[in-house]
Amino acid sequence: MRAYRIKLGQQTQDIEGHTDSILNIVALDPRRLGEKTDQTIKDKPKLITCSVDNTIKLWDSKDMEVVTTLELDKSELSCMCFLSNCCLVATGQEDGSIRLWNLEINSSVVLKSQKGFKHTNSISCIISETSKDQELLIAGSYDGWISIWEIA
Repeated sequence: MRAYRIKLGQQTQDIEGHTDSILNIVALDPRRLGEKTDQTIKDKPKLITCSVDNTIKLWDSKDMEVVTTLELDKSELSCMCFLSNCCLVATGQEDGSIRLWNLEINSSVVLKSQKGFKHTNSISCIISETSKDQELLIAGSYDGWISIWEIA
């Protein structure tokens, strides 16, 4: 990655971290996150990146240092989004699975589908939609199906 000063248009630093293509970047502003969750979050702004190297990295966006690295050991990561109500990261994988990650405790869980409703191809896109107290996770796949999960 490279960080630029937009005002000046000049490069400020190269940032090392991922070893392959970056799929997505999510910016977390604690003030905006606090407004959504009705909690006071005293933290520095952070970035979350997801890469084909099968890692998710949490970065301190002030000094661009990696705070946490999570690795997936099986199917390749294909997309990522942030669930603001529950402060989890959701990823899609090439094997059609969807995983929720907790960056605070460095763990993850695979969402289980009812028999016959599992994606059979790579998850190509994933988004979070929040309405009042309800948060939905919506995933699309190369198998032509869309899955909708209610996250509580």
